[in-house]
Amino acid sequence: MKKRAKAAIVISSVILFLMALSSFVYFVLFDTFTLFSDVSFNQVYSTCLLRDRLRYAARGVRLKVRTIDDTCFNDNERFISELAGVRGDYVLLSPIASMFAYQNRTDVSALVPGSIVLGIGSEDYSGLFDNLLVSDERSGWVKAGKAISAETASMSQNIGLVYDLGSIDYDSDIVGCFGENRVSIFAKDGSGRLFASTTLETMNRQGIVVALCPFATNFDSFFNFESSVSWVVDYRLAPVVPDKNLYGVVCPDLGQVLETARSTHKGLNAMGRLEYRYEKN
Repeated sequence: MKKRAKAAIVISSVILFLMALSSFVYFVLFDTFTLFSDVSFNQVYSTCLLRDRLRYAARGVRLKVRTIDDTCFNDNERFISELAGVRGDYVLLSPIASMFAYQNRTDVSALVPGSIVLGIGSEDYSGLFDNLLVSDERSGWVKAGKAISAETASMSQNIGLVYDLGSIDYDSDIVGCFGENRVSIFAKDGSGRLFASTTLETMNRQGIVVALCPFATNFDSFFNFESSVSWVVDYRLAPVVPDKNLYGVVCPDLGQVLETARSTHKGLNAMGRLEYRYEKN
């Protein structure tokens, strides 16, 4: 019994030592990538964040999230104070934080001199970051289309594509991932108060079980009705989809952002592309 007790103590001590060593490596030796984010981005991105933490850790980087209160976007001095206090080898501003910096012409690169700073936005934002990333949502939806096409190749039912008319310019790219006449398109034109109910009725009639939605206003209205349709959606729409109906998410590829950050030099004022990825739920 004494030998067993000693063995248990030794094993416990080894486990505690390994845990302490892992914590030391993770919190002290790893590089740090800080996401400087608004509350809403954190909420909609939460579906992908855990996987990104694991991906970063596998590359020797600790992913931190620094969330600022929405009131900061009413007070530029407070925003600057919060941003100046950020620490990390690499810092990425969320889309809203990047836009606020642009609106106030804040030189974020100079404000955080000890970090490689990246922003997300349009080409107009250039000159304020070490690297400005312009979103390429199409890349993620093509990946999603190819993945869904492969997974549903043996199905006789069509795939649904739902979006507001004029909201995207890559609908043909999504359709092109599937065989001829394999996609039923539901494009909302105008207010369309009955768009959700009539679309679901048509989907049920056609036997559609998987639908893709890059963007649709009042998307939550689709879930006022009982339906077995599974959805692949933009990450900003994911929070309104019940878990049982969420098939996958298209979201920014922060894994690719890490590689971009590592290749960026301080003060470079470069411009790159923010690719999107597809995550199956």
